[in-house]
Amino acid sequence: MENLWPSLDRDSASNNFRQTLHLARRAIEPDAVTRFQILCIEEGWLRLCPDLALSVDIEEFEAAATHALKTRSLLDYQSALAQYHGELLPQDRYLEWTAERRESLANLRIELLIGLGCMLEDQS
Repeated sequence: MENLWPSLDRDSASNNFRQTLHLARRAIEPDAVTRFQILCIEEGWLRLCPDLALSVDIEEFEAAATHALKTRSLLDYQSALAQYHGELLPQDRYLEWTAERRESLANLRIELLIGLGCMLEDQS
């Protein structure tokens, strides 16, 4: 809470946290009544998906791309490219910490596109 609301006293920051958590839970799990599965507080800690498998789209893309590059299969290339959902965090384009990862993902996509293009050219 100190990082989110540094200028507020503990009670005000705690109130802001509870309100923000309530809004986030309603946005993420609109049908949940009392048992929230995605944002949970356990022993004073906010936990993300403690009982659910959590997947990260860029990690899934990278795994699929690595697999495709290894198998050199047309279908694997197409599948990997289908998992690329666009530029990483486009709204944060100028934040330094996003630049290297964004460029790495874009380069991996280009490598897949070139490989797919070569495969399709070989087929014709």
